[in-house]
This record gives sequence, structure tokens and C-alpha cells, in this order.
Amino acid sequence: SITNKLGCRPVMLIGILGYAALVMSSLVYFLYGERIGGSVVVVGGSILGCGAALLWTAQGRLILQYAAEAERLNDDTSTDSLQIETELSITSKKGGGHTG
Repeated sequence: SITNKLGCRPVMLIGILGYAALVMSSLVYFLYGERIGGSVVVVGGSILGCGAALLWTAQGRLILQYAAEAERLNDDTSTDSLQIETELSITSKKGGGHTG
């Protein structure tokens, strides 16, 4: 897919530009509506539809990536804290702990 090839952030930028296309086509229609006709807004809406699909797809993928990274960090943290607790218990059993 496009998101796989380009990455999330560039695809999200392209999707946001779809909204700008609708705003521009609406502005053109507002300024020159009688000469151009309403088809310019339909074209702008079509561009927005394609851009929104890209934006939502990339956004969903980015959220899933962040969630997976947070889960990985939580797993690493819990493993590290378990190792620290194990080392502390071994040290205290050997009598090598600090007594104050």
C-alpha cells in the first residue's frame, strides 16, 4: 500500500492536502461560480475523499505503531524491575545489603 511504501507521516501530509484542495475549490467556486460551475467543488470533494482515505489509513497505522512501541517498553521495564528485585533479594540473602 501507499503507506507501506512512503511511511505514515508523508502519507498523512498528502491526506491533509486533500482538505486544502476542497477549501481551494470552494473558494474558486465562491469567486467564479457562474463562469466555472459547481463541478469544481465536486472535483475538490473527490480529491478530499482520496486524501481522507490515505490520512485515516496512515493515522491508524501510526497509532498501532505507537501502541506496539509502548507495549514493548512496558515489557522491557517490567523485565528490568524483575531483574532488580531478584538481584536485591539475592544480595539481602547473602548478607551483603547495606545496614545503615
